[in-house]
Amino acid sequence: MEDETRTVTALLQKARDRISEGFTAHTFARNAEGDCVDAAAEDATCWCTLGALERAACDLFCRTSWWLERGAGKAHKEALALLCTAWGYTKEDCAQQGYTVLLADKNDAATQQVVLAIFDRALKLSSAQD
Repeated sequence: MEDETRTVTALLQKARDRISEGFTAHTFARNAEGDCVDAAAEDATCWCTLGALERAACDLFCRTSWWLERGAGKAHKEALALLCTAWGYTKEDCAQQGYTVLLADKNDAATQQVVLAIFDRALKLSSAQD
């Protein structure tokens, strides 16, 4: 469990770092010209909550066999759950509407500072699970 928690915490921290570099709404990522790009694109300069998590997962795991062998998808799902909790959603909310829908709606109505604060809250929740 400790390794899983560290993985979730690393994923959240890496995603938070991306949001602090640049924030966007209504798309996973944008380049310097403001065009929509894939979250893992090398020219991406800003990310939404979900795009930052996708990019963080790719940065941390895609280039290794760890993703497949150790179930990093589980860490990604746990990170989504912690972010939903940080926004104040219940497990029932998440089950009914889905993590990604809830997080996209909140992200698109928020500022970069609010999203960073939510990541900080999720990181505290993750650390408390150690």
